[in-house]
Amino acid sequence: MPPTIDDMIQNFRFYVQDRQIGLAKILGCHFENRDDGTAFKQAGYVILSIASAYFEMIQQFIDGRESVEEDGNGKLKSHSWDFFKRGFKEVYPDPQWTDASIKKIYRVVRCGMYHGGMPKVGCHLSRYFQPGFHLCRNEIHVNPAAVVREIGQHFERYMQSLKIDQARQANFVAMCRILGLDQTAPDHTYCDTPGGTRFTPTTPNPAAKGNEPLNWKVETEQ
Repeated sequence: MPPTIDDMIQNFRFYVQDRQIGLAKILGCHFENRDDGTAFKQAGYVILSIASAYFEMIQQFIDGRESVEEDGNGKLKSHSWDFFKRGFKEVYPDPQWTDASIKKIYRVVRCGMYHGGMPKVGCHLSRYFQPGFHLCRNEIHVNPAAVVREIGQHFERYMQSLKIDQARQANFVAMCRILGLDQTAPDHTYCDTPGGTRFTPTTPNPAAKGNEPLNWKVETEQ
């Protein structure tokens, strides 16, 4: 039986909350604890990497379409900046966040993390800032743990809106179909982590008795 809309909503919540935001919040507790003696105290950039992806991702579900489109000639056209900007304003609707200030965060933080594995010059992380993002003297100050909390609050509002906003729900379903989240996972899925088969199709268990040997070679075009 194909997943219902409620199933897709539940699965999406599980994916974002349990596999992304939830883990980032746990790391954030270590990051913000100045007396923490574990290696997780240095998780600020890991947290920021997760958080940076949220704005563009959530706007895709709000719009019901991808931020990268393919034209009739097979060329890809990216609307990444536009989606990031509007997703950022969804989380931070305060008018202080102008397009120019958001573009700086997009270029320095988001693109820095995506393309270089770290923010570009002009970005400073601190566990002592209360807001997630703060601009001062043309520099960006970020508390990654606070950003995740603020993202989590927005995500909950978005999930609640799916119950009452039919247009938003329709766009959510459209994006689920693009990603294949409206498909039932194969019965043979195998994962040794709790909840793994609840949402994400995985490979068959290579150690299970009776399974045919798996060919892990990459087939090349003839």
